Amino acid sequence: MTGSEGGPVMDASLERQIHVAAHEAGERLDRLASAHCDALSRTRIQQLIEVGAIRLNDRPTRAGATVRAGDVIIFNEALIHNGRPNPSDRLRITLIVNFGRADAGPWPGYEPAPATLAAVSGRQRRILTPGAPVWREPLLA
Repeated sequence: MTGSEGGPVMDASLERQIHVAAHEAGERLDRLASAHCDALSRTRIQQLIEVGAIRLNDRPTRAGATVRAGDVIIFNEALIHNGRPNPSDRLRITLIVNFGRADAGPWPGYEPAPATLAAVSGRQRRILTPGAPVWREPLLA
């Protein structure tokens, strides 16, 4: 699925922005993005820039673009989990499996967005709702 500019459509709530500091001005986008994101290789960063999944000032660009002070590099937290674009007409299904403790819950102070609560199952809603049990580190003697 692609957006109006041909890049992938991703949940904007997962976006992470890097504001380019004065001392970083003149760097190549791919090098600077790689320095700020340990989880992705520079080659993967270049691929993501190429498909528009990493943008500069909210516009698609190229890996070799130089950044200026005040520019904003936009990552999406889903990048680590996304595959390459699907150029076929066939549906590609992704299965994501998460495991956690039965007594896990949100961290203290977490307030899910109303849209998030409306979009999840009843069980997920109970887990995300403040007041759900929160796992605590056991005291070890």
